[in-house]
Amino acid sequence: MKYSIGIDIGNTQIRGVLVNLDNNSLVDNIVRNNDTDLPSEAFENLLDADKIFEIAYDIINDLINDLTAPDVVSYIGITGLMHGMLYVDENGNSASPYFSWQDQRGNRIYKNDTTYCQYIKSTTLRPASSGYGLITHFYNVENDQVPFNAKTITTIQGYVAMRLCQLTRPVLHTSDCAALGLYNAEHNHFDLSAMKELDLDPSFLPKVSKDIIEIGSYNNISVLLPIGNNQASFFGSVTRQNSVLVNIGTGGQISMEIPFYRPADHLEVRPYFDDTYLLVGTSLSAGSSYDLLQKFFQSTFAMFGIEPPEELFTNMTLSAFEAYRLGNPLTFDTKFKGTRKDPSIRGSIQDINDKNFTPMHFSLGVLSGVCNELFSIIESELTSSFYLVGVGNAVRQNNLLQKLLSDRFNTPISVPAIIEEAAYGASLLSLKLKTIENGTV
Repeated sequence: MKYSIGIDIGNTQIRGVLVNLDNNSLVDNIVRNNDTDLPSEAFENLLDADKIFEIAYDIINDLINDLTAPDVVSYIGITGLMHGMLYVDENGNSASPYFSWQDQRGNRIYKNDTTYCQYIKSTTLRPASSGYGLITHFYNVENDQVPFNAKTITTIQGYVAMRLCQLTRPVLHTSDCAALGLYNAEHNHFDLSAMKELDLDPSFLPKVSKDIIEIGSYNNISVLLPIGNNQASFFGSVTRQNSVLVNIGTGGQISMEIPFYRPADHLEVRPYFDDTYLLVGTSLSAGSSYDLLQKFFQSTFAMFGIEPPEELFTNMTLSAFEAYRLGNPLTFDTKFKGTRKDPSIRGSIQDINDKNFTPMHFSLGVLSGVCNELFSIIESELTSSFYLVGVGNAVRQNNLLQKLLSDRFNTPISVPAIIEEAAYGASLLSLKLKTIENGTV
């Protein structure tokens, strides 16, 4: 039988799955911590790219070793963190740390009280958010922080794939390229005029492909072009047309497929497969909002010299269920970290009275606020009938959050049985494989 491996490089964990291609069933999965953080300034978020590769490499080999002849692994698909980037040298080795999507240098002041992101937006008329690879690159250029041996930029999944295949130059799917910024999603190419306006050298750009192709091989296994984790998660979770995917983890995303490019208010238009696109809305706080509330309760216990209970998180959710039963809810705006378009926005609490100023109503309010934010982002695009799919640890581990999402979207929610949806989506990339004249890149 033939199998495929899917790798998902996440913020806190790196996941691998082994899938039977005869029936697309999950055979095995491995999860390891992404403990690769590097010392950095307060505004930076840096990870060790080579250590990430080593973790992914070990997972791949462990999954390969799970099989015995005549079973073989035929494909390796890779996905991972979008928006961030690293530099590689002329030999395809890392020339820098990995600058993650959480890096905040783009929100620093550039000149005349204008941030780097604001300057890029006004100069190029392109969206610009801190953490996007080319925004990070622009900051580094302006501050002489580009490594002397850097030749190209790539995403972390692009780097892992090129290292597996021993390539010297990265090739990225349009889903990854668009996530770097300064990209024309409608025509699927980097905006070279915007690069020129910012005096950025286009030779740093990776190769671009909108098709899933074989970029090389590892131990006679085809390594496929990596894609962004948003696209991989959608591909691994959604089985029916007219579906809306809600993904809540540290952050939150809401996505739906459209058959052609068209702008949409408050939503990103991201390349998907072939000529289709995803409309995507993002919440920066989302699941981390509940963690923030947990820390608030922990500090309250500490203030009175009391050790917080081990089951604090579970107790919060149980109390939120009780608040849901009692009614009289608080209205939370959970934009505690602002938005990608406006980092200065802050959250708020409304409708407080003498009956609902309670810990249980706070717990319910935060969960409802996360649902409300994601709904408001995509509300204008919803049709009268659609399928709601929920993924991410925050959704899977919290039945109340599932119910609140179903209530807010006024439709039942389904949660896929396979929990590693992005890695699973990457493992199925061979279903989209296209051949090119000269074989591999």
